[in-house]
Amino acid sequence: ELLVCPFHRFAFDPEGACAKVPVGKPPRARLDHYPIREQHGIIYLWYGDGEPKWELPEIDDTGFGPPVFCSKDMSTHPQEILENVIDYAHLRELHGMDVLKISPLEAEGPYLRMNLRVRAATLPVLGDIVANQPSQMAGLGWNLAELTLPDSGVAVRTWGLPTPTGPWQTRLNMATACAPALSTRLPSQLRAPLAALTSRVIATTLLRLTLKIFDEDQSIWNHKKYEPHPRLGPEDKGIGPYRRWARQFYPLPPEMPEVPVNGSRPTPAHGPAFEEAEAQR
Repeated sequence: ELLVCPFHRFAFDPEGACAKVPVGKPPRARLDHYPIREQHGIIYLWYGDGEPKWELPEIDDTGFGPPVFCSKDMSTHPQEILENVIDYAHLRELHGMDVLKISPLEAEGPYLRMNLRVRAATLPVLGDIVANQPSQMAGLGWNLAELTLPDSGVAVRTWGLPTPTGPWQTRLNMATACAPALSTRLPSQLRAPLAALTSRVIATTLLRLTLKIFDEDQSIWNHKKYEPHPRLGPEDKGIGPYRRWARQFYPLPPEMPEVPVNGSRPTPAHGPAFEEAEAQR
């Protein structure tokens, strides 16, 4: 249970204290210790001051298999990636999907929710593939979309977990899990292995489709410029509320009071452009 540095073989215990050195008594050395949470096979790390002031939403894992994972490195900012979820108008123009219905954004402290009904594709014989897609965000590093295919009963969850790795450099970690709908007529001894196999196949297939969609987005993200005051069209109504909600996750200048928990009060310009200017300063 010790973490050992390969340079001088200092060994640190799970609490971060130096517990052992090759010769003699260990010095009073400590490693930084960050709060972590584990949820549905995914480990989250709080890279901020002190303990987190909010928690991830609770998720019922019943019926869902273990997630499958992949990641992509790209030249963008986590806030931009999550804004892409709110910017539903581009689904038709860039990805060829039709949004049939959208519910208003719901902001509750560090959480943001929305619901789409999307015609994802039209296939021979099968016809229109229509999916209900509620999404929720927690902070600027966690988005969960739950895809339900009404005619099949199959439910799929897709996590988008953008993690900053440098100024305007982000590693987008993606995970997908599936809850297959199996016939109750199957023998009980076949249900568990068949459910595990079906879950993995569907989750892997949907993850590849999600990766293809993000490939189409990446060519834009890698070159687009963040516009702090964009000119918005009729279908872009969610951008303003999203950015006001996102302000609460940035440090305020010393002279400004703290942002209320719902993030609703107008504050000075925050976001990727603000952070970049602060870094340059």
